[in-house]
Amino acid sequence: MIIATHALQNYPHTSKIFADMGHELINLSSRKQIAKTPFDALILLGGPDVHPSLYDEETKYPGSRSNWQRDNLEWQLIRKAYGLKIPILGTCRGMQLINVTFKGTLWQDLKRDKIGEVDHRSYHNIMIDGKSPLAGLIPLHVNSRHHQAVNKVAPGFKPIAWSFDGVIEAIYCPGILGVQWHPEDLYFEDVKWTNLFKWFISGLRS
Repeated sequence: MIIATHALQNYPHTSKIFADMGHELINLSSRKQIAKTPFDALILLGGPDVHPSLYDEETKYPGSRSNWQRDNLEWQLIRKAYGLKIPILGTCRGMQLINVTFKGTLWQDLKRDKIGEVDHRSYHNIMIDGKSPLAGLIPLHVNSRHHQAVNKVAPGFKPIAWSFDGVIEAIYCPGILGVQWHPEDLYFEDVKWTNLFKWFISGLRS
């Protein structure tokens, strides 16, 4: 299986995970590559903020760090994967971009927007919807490194995991999963995280 990404952060870790499973991760870095290169699944990794203009807002706080070129390239990747009906997994920023691509919105800064009390730049516990396919699949202790999060969930998606302060930690629709944590790191800490990547490879359907 060929898995596409457009990644700078945690690319070596993620590549090793899929190599261990017998699959290949390829980094598509231009519109031409995205248009011409076939792939079987898509993973979107962490990185800078999604530009607020993509969800019809202006930048609320100075010092926000975004990458317009990356936003656009990964938007194109999502639309191609969605059109081909192949699985899409987004981690951290990847989850946020999935939500925005399908017409959801984000909290631009959890602390300054006064949302939640959990330290979202550290390890913390989560709650998972017991009726979702994620229930029982993974550990409940995750490694967040973010200051933005899903606000309005995109139409067609359901929130399926939360931190204990109510911040959304995962969104899902059949074939597409976004998680706010970094399973590409957790994989090397606990073998149970293999289950998430196996589900991704199998299509992210219940």
